[in-house]
Amino acid sequence: MTASGGPILGRYTHNDDATSDVCTVQLLGLPIALFLRAREHHDDLVREFTLMAIRQTEDPDAPALPQRLGELVEILGRRYGASASRADAERDAAIERGDVTVDLTYVVPRSIADDLIMLTALMDDADEFCRAEKLLTLPRDPAMVAFGHWYNSEFLKQINGLPPTRWTGPLD
Repeated sequence: MTASGGPILGRYTHNDDATSDVCTVQLLGLPIALFLRAREHHDDLVREFTLMAIRQTEDPDAPALPQRLGELVEILGRRYGASASRADAERDAAIERGDVTVDLTYVVPRSIADDLIMLTALMDDADEFCRAEKLLTLPRDPAMVAFGHWYNSEFLKQINGLPPTRWTGPLD
């Protein structure tokens, strides 16, 4: 919630008047330190995929990537690489205050459900490529994996009408 009490509009929102297409999602007890570690890892991974995508485009002699890795480069490097805007005033204020956790409220279109399912699978696949040393980025540790699954599943559950579940895992 913002200081004025209104919901935060996430980066997946749209500006039409079809309010039935949107859903309010609450993330309760979001662990700030773990969120920051997960975001840094995600940014590192997207940066690596973006560089791989550029190389594949600019160098016709670049070695071919395995099919699934090529798909990850295409989706995470090109499609998600450009979306770096993450303005979230309440979360950022909690970081500035040094809070350990924060409760956040988002209004999102229900249409993001398929993207969240795909993103969860892509991140799990990326971890496999990291473990196989096909990438420079290290795989997520178990806490980051659990956090990523909780984060995305909270959106999916609440889009489907289920109540929010507070984060109960590690805080960092």
